[in-house]
Amino acid sequence: MVKNYIQVGVIICRMKRLNLYPLSENWRPPKLLARDKQLKVLLENRESQSPENFWIQGNRGLGKTLTATIFKEMTEDTFIITCSSSSFRRAVEEFALKNDVKPKVREDPSTIILRVIEEKAEGDKITIFFDDIDRLALGPTLTRDFGIHICNIYDRLLERGYTFSIHLITTKDFKDARKYLDRSAESRLNLRPLIFPPYSEGEIKKLLMQRLEFIDDLEWSEEAVSYIAARVARDAEGREGDMRLALEIARAAIKTFGKLTLEAAEKAWKDRETDYWVEILKEMPFGKALLLASIVWETLDRYEDEIEELEEGEEYYPVSWSEVKKRWRSNAEAVGLGNVKDHRLRKWLDSLRESDLVEARTLPKTHEYNYTNMRELYITLKADLMKLFYATQKIDWSKRW
Repeated sequence: MVKNYIQVGVIICRMKRLNLYPLSENWRPPKLLARDKQLKVLLENRESQSPENFWIQGNRGLGKTLTATIFKEMTEDTFIITCSSSSFRRAVEEFALKNDVKPKVREDPSTIILRVIEEKAEGDKITIFFDDIDRLALGPTLTRDFGIHICNIYDRLLERGYTFSIHLITTKDFKDARKYLDRSAESRLNLRPLIFPPYSEGEIKKLLMQRLEFIDDLEWSEEAVSYIAARVARDAEGREGDMRLALEIARAAIKTFGKLTLEAAEKAWKDRETDYWVEILKEMPFGKALLLASIVWETLDRYEDEIEELEEGEEYYPVSWSEVKKRWRSNAEAVGLGNVKDHRLRKWLDSLRESDLVEARTLPKTHEYNYTNMRELYITLKADLMKLFYATQKIDWSKRW
């Protein structure tokens, strides 16, 4: 049995000590790959006479924070305020302390930021990044306080004669900026979008290889890297092109096998897919999750041999709603879930349909897949059958949530 110990980015695998820090999100590459165009836009903007303010958008894991960090290293008087919680005040206080400026009791956050700038800036050309502003959101909009503070900062920097730009880093689309951000702040900043698209398969491969080359004594193959890059670029279930996910898969493979081979990468990816569907099921009400599991189990039992012969992209075979309900009630009884009416089951089914996980249609009794010999509703699974099956096997259904 192999033991793995994790501490400060170091993993000991199979008696071999490997420093995996280059595979962490905090590692700073010697050269920025695949985001040089965005960095160039920011640098050119800084040197203009009237710098603009950017709404920097893109999903997580697409290099937004890394690009801002490298921009900071390449320039003077750049400040990054990371919104690490829903409290803007806390984020600003942490920013001040990192810059060796002690916030005063009940000091206004915009005043704290201005004090940091006045004490630390060497010139009159200032760039400010507010990173991960989504953490400040209350429902569909940011906190009103954030907009007020942005206005205060903007006005005071203007009064003091600074040439400045303020950039907001977010996962939200620019078309929603006016709804998401306080109107007065949006009108002052007059934001322009700077988009970070998902990394392509080729870009993910280059980025992974760049990092792996900095890990001494690690055995890894280009075949494994290509596999991870292809999977993350195409099959990441809402995280397509996410470099953080690619790093997670690589670290998990090395942690298990002590090296990055194709076999290790495939195992790590399969485990990740299973965990993803476990999370999806766990986010549902227990009875609804059990209903989806019952559809999965009924499909496998009814068509196991035929399903093995299906080509990729082909639809699964339909199963009878009456048989699914029987299976669900049997499973529900086994875990002590009772007194659920048919109309409740039907509402859960409708919800699964709206989520595009299943399809439901009535089949005539003469239809080739109608095995109940009566006109009836049949359910066809649209999500991946085996991924869901492995997830259902990983859940302890005796522990209801």
